[in-house]
Amino acid sequence: MNVNDKKSFYLYTLIVCSIIILINFISYNRPARIDLTDNQIFTLSNSTISILEKIEDNLIVSIYFSDDLPSVLSNNSRFIQDILEEYQAHSNGNFQFEFKNPDSDENAKIDAQSLGIQPVQVNVWENDRRETRLIYLGIGLSYQGKSEAMPVVQNTTGFEYDLTKKIKKLIDTDLKSIGIAKFSKSKHTNQGINQLLSESYNIKDITMSSEVPSDIGVLIVNGISDSLTIDEFKYLKSFIDGGGNILIGQSRVDVELNQQMGFFQGANVQSNIFSLINDYGVNIEENLLLDKQNGKINIPQQVSIFQTWASHDYPFFPTINSFSNDESIVSGLEKMQFHFCSEIVIDSMATNVVPIMTSSRNSSVMEGFYNLFPNTNNSPNPMLNNLNQGSKILGVIVDSMMGGQIILLSESNIFADPADQSLARVFAQRQPDNYTFVENSIDYLMGDEELVSLRSREILDRPLSSDLDDNSRAWWKWFNIIISPLLIIMMGIIRFRNQKKKSDNVRSIYG
Repeated sequence: MNVNDKKSFYLYTLIVCSIIILINFISYNRPARIDLTDNQIFTLSNSTISILEKIEDNLIVSIYFSDDLPSVLSNNSRFIQDILEEYQAHSNGNFQFEFKNPDSDENAKIDAQSLGIQPVQVNVWENDRRETRLIYLGIGLSYQGKSEAMPVVQNTTGFEYDLTKKIKKLIDTDLKSIGIAKFSKSKHTNQGINQLLSESYNIKDITMSSEVPSDIGVLIVNGISDSLTIDEFKYLKSFIDGGGNILIGQSRVDVELNQQMGFFQGANVQSNIFSLINDYGVNIEENLLLDKQNGKINIPQQVSIFQTWASHDYPFFPTINSFSNDESIVSGLEKMQFHFCSEIVIDSMATNVVPIMTSSRNSSVMEGFYNLFPNTNNSPNPMLNNLNQGSKILGVIVDSMMGGQIILLSESNIFADPADQSLARVFAQRQPDNYTFVENSIDYLMGDEELVSLRSREILDRPLSSDLDDNSRAWWKWFNIIISPLLIIMMGIIRFRNQKKKSDNVRSIYG
């Protein structure tokens, strides 16, 4: 090799090495990959990136995972590591994470337990036997002397949202509180909602006989069963007119459960809360909504000397899956379950009201006397069969004149405590999207609208539309049972014949 060739070789090598170093440097600081998932679950959202950029000090994330995890949980561990690497890359060096094994590291075990992270029991199959193990699946965060924890991360659904909310709570120095309005005549409790929201926000009980404190970012009003006092009415309206944000779940019909007989009795709620709501361009009608698309009710039946519970379709429990495409608080929701709700009517002159959810097209309303008996073979209820009045509005967003917002639902039981055994026995299993909607609403009203979209970034069910007629449903049923497998078999046959034809051609040429 002559001198010129050597120089060219060295120059070429230098250029190649420089390019490789430059590419690695760029990829390390500006990671990029193609995310082909439906909801871009492997790509951080703009809201997460914005929050990461606000971190001014070291934020340490400790992942307390056992080493000997079942395969599915081991895959989750890999997913979490990949996502945390994305967080780290967008944090200007202020986000650090490490995996710790409390099973083998006593200090890690002590740290985990101080954060409220305890081992959880899981069942695994190994060597054709089921075994029970205690494993750690928690995550702890620390920032400037404050700490937060995710005690159990058993799946990755909504992981980015949960982690980002924890980070925001740690770094936010001006975190406003959520107020639970307490009235002199309200029959509903809110322990379930309190527990849910306290993970991300400060929760305060607000007695409405005095002015709402200035640190309340959102006020929750739930299940008023009688008229408000003069002071309660005044301070609630003052809060709204002062630009306050409010989430209202209010039924128009009060339904009482007869636990011995297993049926409900209903009467219209007489309260001045409805005149207050009407001031903002909406009205909750004195009726009960019925929907062909509905949940189940459990009613007692006598079998010999034993009493059992039988499940029946119940139009007063509408299943909601018609949501506004333009509003973030209902984006990603699959379905919600309402109980004894009413129609919302928007004033024809109101320009500040946006519907966010409706019943199906096969719905109607019942007025006056409420016949709430389920439709069974033994006791038919013909009033539950004429469901042909079209869809009805069940939830709205109202923009008040002073800049605040009202989110209104025409039922109170969405906030009901799941621990209420009288409800749990009769109601079908509550839909997770009910609570998701509440969380979305709070985030939206607190000014964290961008975070709402994080919850929907997951693999979603794709059920058939409830508005399909019976013939269409039958067609899709038999298509999945017969046609789909046949198509796969036909593709296999065609592929086999093509391969065989190619083999025959080769043999004819080469013998």
